[in-house]
Amino acid sequence: MLYKSANTQLRYKAKMILCLIFLSILIVACSKDTGLQTSLDAAQTKFLNKEYDAAQSVLLKAESMITDDTPLSEKEYLERLKGINYLELRVMDRAKLSLQKALEYSRQMNDTSRMIQNSFNLGLCNNTVDEAKEIYEYVIRLAAETEPVFVPQALEKLAQAYIYDNDFDNAQCSLDKAYKLAGGNNVIIQQITFTQCELWLAEDNLDAALAGFKSIPPDSCSLVGNLSRSEHIYSILYEIGEYKNALAYKDSIQLFSDSIKNINGANRVRHIEEEYTQNMEKERARFKILFYSSLCAFIVIATVLFFIVKNLKLKQKQVALTNQIADLNVKLSELRPKEDQEENVEFITDTESLHHLIMEKFRLSMEMFKTQPQYEILKKLNLIRDFDPANKQEIKDVSSEIIGRFSDACASIRQVVAAMTNDDCLLCSMSYCGCSKEVISAMLGSSEEAVRRRKSRIKQKLPKTLFAFFFK
Repeated sequence: MLYKSANTQLRYKAKMILCLIFLSILIVACSKDTGLQTSLDAAQTKFLNKEYDAAQSVLLKAESMITDDTPLSEKEYLERLKGINYLELRVMDRAKLSLQKALEYSRQMNDTSRMIQNSFNLGLCNNTVDEAKEIYEYVIRLAAETEPVFVPQALEKLAQAYIYDNDFDNAQCSLDKAYKLAGGNNVIIQQITFTQCELWLAEDNLDAALAGFKSIPPDSCSLVGNLSRSEHIYSILYEIGEYKNALAYKDSIQLFSDSIKNINGANRVRHIEEEYTQNMEKERARFKILFYSSLCAFIVIATVLFFIVKNLKLKQKQVALTNQIADLNVKLSELRPKEDQEENVEFITDTESLHHLIMEKFRLSMEMFKTQPQYEILKKLNLIRDFDPANKQEIKDVSSEIIGRFSDACASIRQVVAAMTNDDCLLCSMSYCGCSKEVISAMLGSSEEAVRRRKSRIKQKLPKTLFAFFFK
């Protein structure tokens, strides 16, 4: 019962370990998308805080989590964040590629709001005039009913495209519509004003353009906006002959140009990617070390558990066999004549049952012998014909194990067949164990011819069923 209880506990622990491993894998699989969403939200927060380099690092990490099973919404979110971050870093080719992917994902999702956002941002990239007009006309159509806040912004960008195409009438028409729809949104109104000034400049209305550009507060413009404002004012002042005033803006042009060059987005992105790649290589190396260490630990633990369980099963089997042999001894004692009975009473006993019990006792002893290491040694010795000193020691060990293991069964034979000697019973046991004739000769210290003669004498003593059982 003790062995059985310990074995049951080990099985229960093994099952618990497997369940925990499976649960861990399941948790990791389920939390993969959660980790991606968290990374994307963190990247957006850094972007809003104008930490563009940090946002790029987080986006690289998030991109490594993307799989074929990742939802379209998260793929679109990633590409959109990459696109607008590249825009801020002035890496226009990458920005355009990411925003095109984001737009495609939003179309597959049939999400109008995201389609509008991605299309609008895509228009901010380096596009041809025709591409820009197509993009913003598309945004206006989509946003007219669902996202009206984008309409005045899209009209202002469309006006810019018309200006570059020298289509001043359509440009003015777009700006007028944008003014009407802007309401009290000062940011949009300033953008419209800026584009209106560009239109006046394109139409050679220099006074209106100059006044308009000067009315725009420099602090409210981005670096690119300030550069464009200064360049326009400088060109107007220079054209109307106000060279002295123009020089002041020339200095600011240089200042803003240097600031934009210092952004050096392409190099910054490349540096971030290289640093990320190096960190990933280090992380992979650490992971490999951890993985193989864990694997080795797991193999060692599994091996120990295997042998413990195997040993417990072996002990359990030995206990069961011992109990069965004890039961057989009881049955044998019941079938054998009592000491106070006459010798002729033996004819009354159930001889067939008695022989069957003896054979069963040998069978159980053999099962017990198979659980011992000497049984494996015996199988090896059976393949050898010339024994060296090491083999002879092994033969001695095997012989001792057979004598000890089958001594009780041999005693039962001698009680039933009085003519059987100890050596006779030992030869029966060795033969039943499957010992080769060479091994038997070595164990008994006799020649093979002497063993054959003893076997012949045993045949005369034993009933046919028992003899056939031992020397099959």
